[in-house]
Amino acid sequence: MNKASEIDDYLNSLPKDLRSGPKHTGPSLPFKEINLKAGKESEPSTEGETKKTKRKPAPRPRRSLAPKKHTFEAPSSTKGQHFLREASLIDVEKYKLSSAFLLRAFIELAVHDYMRANKLPFSEKIDNGETKNLDLTTRTSRVVSHIVQHTEFTNADMRGFKTNILTKSSPTSIQSLNNFVHNKFQIPVSDSLRSGWDCSVPLFIAAFGEP
Repeated sequence: MNKASEIDDYLNSLPKDLRSGPKHTGPSLPFKEINLKAGKESEPSTEGETKKTKRKPAPRPRRSLAPKKHTFEAPSSTKGQHFLREASLIDVEKYKLSSAFLLRAFIELAVHDYMRANKLPFSEKIDNGETKNLDLTTRTSRVVSHIVQHTEFTNADMRGFKTNILTKSSPTSIQSLNNFVHNKFQIPVSDSLRSGWDCSVPLFIAAFGEP
C-alpha cells in the first residue's frame, strides 16, 4: 500500500495541468490536450560541443620595400614621387638588387633635399685650397647632426638610422648599398632592406615634412 507521503510526492511530480487543489488557477483542459512532458524538459546537451571563437589572422609581413602608407609627404620632384611609388610596390623578395638601388636613391634624394632647404654645403675647401665634393656618407652624417640640433628628433630617434645606414659594416650602409650595385658577388637580404627603409623614416620626415 502506498503511503500518504509517496502519494503527495507523486502528485507533486505531475504537470500543473494534472494537479488538483486551490493552487490550480488555469482553465480546465481535456486530457488529450495536456502536455505530460511540461516542466520536465531538459536543456539540450552540450557534451562534445566546443565554443567557437573567431581569431583575427596575424598580419602578413609586407613584401614591398616601403609600406603602402607613409608618415611623410611625398617629395616635390617627379622623380622622387616615382621612387616612392616604386618602393611601395616592388617585391623585395624577388627584386633585392633593384630594392637596394631604390633605398639608396631615396636616401640620397632626402639628404640632398634637406641640404638645399637648410643651405648646407655640398663641398668644402681642403688644405691646398681646392674644393672637394663631399661624399654621400659625409653629407648624410652632417644632415643627421643638423636634424638632431634643429628639429624635434633626438639622438635616440636617429640611432637606428646611424646604426643601419651610416655604420660601414651594416648590410644596409650607404657603402653596402653601393657595393650591391657594383660588386658582382654581393646580394642584399630582403629583411635588412626593409629595416633600412623603416629606420630612415625620421630622415624622410625631416626632409619632406609630415602630411
